[in-house]
Amino acid sequence: MLHLTSSLDLYGNPTLRRRLERLGDLPVEVAREIARGAAARLTLEAKAALQTQGPRTLGRRTGNLITHTRATARDTPNGATAELHTLFYGRVNARGMTIHAKTAPYLVFRIGNRLLRKRSVVIPARDWDRLAMERTRAALPGLTRQAVVARMRVSA
Repeated sequence: MLHLTSSLDLYGNPTLRRRLERLGDLPVEVAREIARGAAARLTLEAKAALQTQGPRTLGRRTGNLITHTRATARDTPNGATAELHTLFYGRVNARGMTIHAKTAPYLVFRIGNRLLRKRSVVIPARDWDRLAMERTRAALPGLTRQAVVARMRVSA
């Protein structure tokens, strides 16, 4: 199974970095808590973006792409990153691709009651993954606030 991986580097975000540095040394535990929250949010945003593409544009029949799309938090020396993982054809839908026949001269498919033959088909790019990343980035200040407040309650 191939994955499309997009990382959200928490330490690389200048706004988040400034907020965390106000606390003194970079609190790695807070960054990791933010990454866990960002991963949960990213999973929800990615699945919502996939669903809003509509069944006609993504040819959604089984729901495998939505089912197998998830985000995880991975610890790094500076804190953590949130990564979005999906199936290979999630990448095809996100970035676009030209599909060619592998073993036959034509791709053959049915649309309505017509049988079509094409040498190649262009799948247009649909930026569902970038949309999910941008929505998650917009939520980072709130996730930061929650993580810092939760950490202060534990410390107090």
